[in-house]
Amino acid sequence: FCAALTISMQAWMLQLAPSGSGLTMALLFGGLSIFFLLRNDYIVATIAAAVASLVVWQAALLLPVLMLDASINSQDPIQARRLVATIALVFGSAVLPWVLFAVYAGSALIPNELVASEIDLLSLPVLFEVVLFVGLMFVAVVLMASRHRMVLRTQSPLILWIVIASFAHRQMLVVTLPLVIVYAFFAVHAIIELFGKKNLAYIGVLLFTALSLAYNQFVVWPSTRRIMDSAVIVTEEIQRVASWARMNMEGQEKLYAPSGHEGLIQFYSERELGGADAIVHITNAADVNGYRVVFDPLANETQSTSTSSQHYRVWRKQ
Repeated sequence: FCAALTISMQAWMLQLAPSGSGLTMALLFGGLSIFFLLRNDYIVATIAAAVASLVVWQAALLLPVLMLDASINSQDPIQARRLVATIALVFGSAVLPWVLFAVYAGSALIPNELVASEIDLLSLPVLFEVVLFVGLMFVAVVLMASRHRMVLRTQSPLILWIVIASFAHRQMLVVTLPLVIVYAFFAVHAIIELFGKKNLAYIGVLLFTALSLAYNQFVVWPSTRRIMDSAVIVTEEIQRVASWARMNMEGQEKLYAPSGHEGLIQFYSERELGGADAIVHITNAADVNGYRVVFDPLANETQSTSTSSQHYRVWRKQ
């Protein structure tokens, strides 16, 4: 309960949840896979892992984790091999429809919805809390290695998942963070017990949860709110320039978006994006060599509402 409350009230989660994100979808199905893994329901866990891997390919790393856990929990080697083969077969069957469709439609075979700038994990307020959780998890692993080795053996697949996923992509740390927080609470509980205060262990976990919620509310949330306000301004600006491009571009002219937000621009412009030699560019650059500005959404405004001096404009090749 404390871990679920803590992860759901993270300031970055409140930023992503309303707008929708591939990261939160990967978090959902990755969490479902781990949930059913802990219930030894490997078939459902594999299906959830396959769906998560269709959002971010790094989630496919759950496959060896599921296989390892099945091998550890199976006392009969023959049964273990059959279970591992079943997991591989179910995973392959779940992703096969997408593979066939991608080949048929000419789409990208490997999906990747992780955007490096989606959450700034390196901002000091967020980084402090993440480092605290990871540090406490390390303490939990050390305590299990020294006092609960059998527990560490059964938990090793989950710890392996956290490590390999986090190294696969920085944003994948968010997908594994619920587990990291669980281990952090285990460390807090165990440390209090080491000092002979067993009756206060759960109170300590509740207090740690309250401190985390207060930290996110009064420290992380104000900076996150500023990021959200900035994102709203940029999105509205992109919508205006992309809509202008949709109504004023001719024939099969293609767009180029060197400053990012390709998905938004393609959606609102209803145009296929091309390369750097495209006739029309939509960018927030101060100057584009060989191109001239044909639409500036802030040209008639006395004071720019943009958060930066460089805002998005439409450029056409001269």
